[in-house]
Amino acid sequence: MANKMENIMLMENLVENAIGDLYLFDAETGLEYASTTLASSELASTSDAEEVKGGTSNSTIYTIAKSKEMTFTVTDVLNDEGLVARKNGGVLNKVGGDTVYAFHMPKFYEVSINSTKAEVTLDKEPANREKPSIYVMNTKTMILDTNVTISGTKVEIDNSTLNLQAGDKVRVMGYKYQAPEDALYTKISGEATTVAFYGVYKLPIFDTDMNVRYYKTYMFPKLTMKSDYTVSNSTERTAVSAQTDFTIALAEGETEIGYIVYEKVTA
Repeated sequence: MANKMENIMLMENLVENAIGDLYLFDAETGLEYASTTLASSELASTSDAEEVKGGTSNSTIYTIAKSKEMTFTVTDVLNDEGLVARKNGGVLNKVGGDTVYAFHMPKFYEVSINSTKAEVTLDKEPANREKPSIYVMNTKTMILDTNVTISGTKVEIDNSTLNLQAGDKVRVMGYKYQAPEDALYTKISGEATTVAFYGVYKLPIFDTDMNVRYYKTYMFPKLTMKSDYTVSNSTERTAVSAQTDFTIALAEGETEIGYIVYEKVTA
C-alpha cells in the first residue's frame, strides 16, 4: 500500500453553485473579451478506454486509456457582437475610408412642390448614382425612371402629369448608400472557421454557511471556439441568451491543457 498523504480539502465543506466571470484573449488579433453576465457554464470531460479481458471468466485484466476530450460551454444574457464576428471568420472594423455599403429600407416621404417639380429629400445619398424605384401612394403606381432626377439626397420628380400635391406621400424603395465612417462592419466567411483563445474562468466557492471560502480559477492556454451560433428574433420581446462552445486543446509548448488555482479568502 502506498504511503498516505494529507488530503488538503478533506475537512473543507465546500459548495460550488455560483456562476463565474469569463476572460478571453485572441492572440491572432490581439483583441480581448470579457463577460460578467454569464447565465450558465458547463465544463465537461469525456474519455475513452479499452477494457482488455481474458481468462476463463472473461474478466477485465487491464484497461488501456484512449482519448480524452474536454469542452467548455457558456451562455451569456448579453450579445457580444465581437465574438459573433469571430465566429463568422472576421473582426469588427470601423468603416473609416473603406467602401462599405449600408442599405436604405423602403420608406414613405412627403413631397413638396416647386413649380412643375415634386421634390423629396432622402435620408441618405444613393451610392453609385443608383436610382431607386418610387411609388405614388394615391395611385399605387411607380413613377417612370425618366421622370426622376437625383442629385445627392435631393429627388426631383416631373409633376406635369402626376399632379402631386404638397404633403402627398411617395414610397422610395431600397437602395445602397455608403456607410458612415463611424459605423462598424465585419465580413462573413463562406468557410467553417475556428478561433483559439487564451481563456480564464473565475468563480467563487462557498462553505455551507454561504461564505466565500475560495476563488477558483480555471486557466486554459488554448480554448478553440466553435463557429456554431443561432440568432432568433420574434415580435415579442423576451429574454435572450447567446451560447458559445469551446473545445479545450493542448497549446503549443504546453504539457497540460489547463490549470486550476484555488485562492483562499481570508476574513
